[in-house]
This record gives sequence, C-alpha cells and structure tokens, in this order.
Amino acid sequence: MERLISLGAEKVFDDEIHALYYDFPDNSIRRKGCTLRLRRKVKICLHTKKGLESTEAKIRESMR
Repeated sequence: MERLISLGAEKVFDDEIHALYYDFPDNSIRRKGCTLRLRRKVKICLHTKKGLESTEAKIRESMR
C-alpha cells in the first residue's frame, strides 16, 4: 500500500465486489481460454467476457 501511495495512487473504492462465474457443464467456456463473469459493485452490475486473442494479452468485452 505504501508503495502505491508513493507512486501517487489514491484509493477510489472501499467496499465489497461480488463476482459470479458461469460456464456450461462441459466447461466449454474455460476450455476455450475464456471466462464469463457477472460482477456486482455496490449498485452497478457488470457482465464481462474475457478471452485470449493471443498468448500476449487478454481481451475484455463489458456490458452494463
């Protein structure tokens, strides 16, 4: 925490985030290297699909 503050970081959120991960019974989403998540942060719900386009970076597509 001290290191972040020394770099100029500021705390912008201090609460709980609830995350639910979904997949099919055959784990087909995970086997493709993706995740499907519904996250609730206070009163905001965020649906996120993450997948690997290459081995170097993750892609994030979000819907509110």
